[in-house]
Amino acid sequence: MHHFIKSGFLGACRAILVALCVAVPLGTAQAATDYPAQAVKIIVAYPPGGQNDVAARIVGKSLATHLNQPVVVENKAGAGGIIAAQFVASSAADGYTLFLVAINHAILSTLKPNTQYKLEKDFVPVGMVAAFPIILVIDPSLPFKSVQDLVAHAKANPNKLTFGSSGPGGGTHLAAELFCSMTGIKMRHVPYKGSAPAMIDLLGGHIQMMFADSTSALRI
Repeated sequence: MHHFIKSGFLGACRAILVALCVAVPLGTAQAATDYPAQAVKIIVAYPPGGQNDVAARIVGKSLATHLNQPVVVENKAGAGGIIAAQFVASSAADGYTLFLVAINHAILSTLKPNTQYKLEKDFVPVGMVAAFPIILVIDPSLPFKSVQDLVAHAKANPNKLTFGSSGPGGGTHLAAELFCSMTGIKMRHVPYKGSAPAMIDLLGGHIQMMFADSTSALRI
């Protein structure tokens, strides 16, 4: 809690959940009766330390015990999750490559229509894994004592405040854009390859705020 207060916790402005699900690429391959006969990979679209990574490692540990095979978590960060999605979509449809995705992937292809995959055509959902609230955290050097103070300052100083995110089109980015839309303010977006590196820069004073997943916020 000490570090949580130092991070400049203001509280959740709105209950926005980030849901995770596991998906496998579509294909004509049939499940073998001896599955799994080798290690299984879980691909995560963000760097280590964020909510997706934490969830993948918890799921992976349980799967390894259940399947009696190694389960390896592999991080492929970048482009708001598109790099990882394209990797999984092009993988063999044999059940050995799983993809842990955030809820923003449901609309990512509409935000970026030039992706080389289509979520509804190239993946089969397996199930929900976890849900996390998104929390507004700010640089502790800022003088704001409430969300209302922040909004008032942003309205008087459009595009002066900076906010970080886990990447363009990610859940933390969309949460901030929703906040801006609801309050009528304008801020500058600074995208990262995941929540963890964004949080590091927030603590270093390089950005002023972010809508962080609760996993990243509570780990600082």
